[in-house]
Amino acid sequence: MALPTFAPSRPGTRVGVTRGKVLARGRSNGEICAELMLSENTVRSHVRAVLQKLDLRDRVHAVIHAYENGLVGRSDLPG
Repeated sequence: MALPTFAPSRPGTRVGVTRGKVLARGRSNGEICAELMLSENTVRSHVRAVLQKLDLRDRVHAVIHAYENGLVGRSDLPG
């Protein structure tokens, strides 16, 4: 069974794409909070929603899924 494509809850919006990309880059909740200026509760809620929508077990699978579907690539890696 094919997994759905990685789609933020608000497709096409800068916020939705940014939120998906920071999760896909393997950022911690604290790093996402700082980068997007959101509360930790908001970040936790969004991460949980993305994992549920895509039927993924954890953040590692979200990163793998994002790479496999072209949301992020080598150029998105830090350093």
